Amino acid sequence: MSATARVAAVPQQRQPLVDERPAELSLPLRLLQAPRSQAPRKPYVLLLSGMLTAGLLGSLLLNTVNSQNSFVIHDLRGDVKKLNQEEQALIQKVAEQESPIALTRRARALGMVPSASPVFLRLSDGKILGVPTAAKAGPKPAPKPVKAVAQPVVAAKPTVAGKPTTAVKPASPKAATKAATKPATKPGGGQ
Repeated sequence: MSATARVAAVPQQRQPLVDERPAELSLPLRLLQAPRSQAPRKPYVLLLSGMLTAGLLGSLLLNTVNSQNSFVIHDLRGDVKKLNQEEQALIQKVAEQESPIALTRRARALGMVPSASPVFLRLSDGKILGVPTAAKAGPKPAPKPVKAVAQPVVAAKPTVAGKPTTAVKPASPKAATKAATKPATKPGGGQ
């Protein structure tokens, strides 16, 4: 390294600046305190207390709604449990009605009899497989007694000039049953 580089590396000392203004023109300076803010504290305190109150009321409202929802959820779970039990009962009832024993019982009640030789129809070509024979019916069960039918009420005829009329009673229960089961005739004599 050369000597000139060493001299350049040494920092030069600065000399203090001397105020070259005349002494008469300089003003006396003094240190002042920063001016205090005279903003009122009351609005700030009210704003903070209002925000705190709103936060507490909001928290209370959320807790109240949450507890109400928990009661609704509890009630709905009870309803779901009842509906599941009802569904299971209905599924069991359908399974009982679809059982072969129940189907046989209902078929016999309708007057059907089991076939001794079943016959099948092949859908692809319409061919009948097996020999069809008529099924033999067993003895018919005795008919159930018919319960007494309540007598029908016949409408009263319209009154004429304020004269009251009475309803017409049928002569006997058999006549009422015949009248109720008799087919109505169309105007013109046809049925």
